[in-house]
Amino acid sequence: VSVAQSLSSHLVPRGLRRAEPDAVVLMVVFASGVPIGEIRGIGRMPQVLAARWAMAYLLRTLSRLSWPEVADRVRPHGTGHSSVIRMPEMIELARQEAGADEARGSDRNRQARRQALEIVGKVEGQVREMMAGGAA
Repeated sequence: VSVAQSLSSHLVPRGLRRAEPDAVVLMVVFASGVPIGEIRGIGRMPQVLAARWAMAYLLRTLSRLSWPEVADRVRPHGTGHSSVIRMPEMIELARQEAGADEARGSDRNRQARRQALEIVGKVEGQVREMMAGGAA
């Protein structure tokens, strides 16, 4: 059992259709290896972008947070709120690129999109597994 699975089993109540936002944040931190301070900061390194994009996407899709609430959790200093809303597009673009020969954007952004997609896959799988386990 990984640290993320152990933590999330306490923070994501079994049988619920939505994850607790704090559980999602912790799971992204563990899955990405990027500290929360860097995710919420201004860094543009691919691993930081990936964790930031994944956290925004997962908070919106796995919890009941609105876009403004997601933006406040991802970038609490008020900067980049509009970019938070575009993050699902980044995840979708990464999914499309995974099956295509040609990718769009800079190398750094392509790398970040691939990493974000990996983080999303890990966290979604863990959360859904736990939720399904509680429903059985």
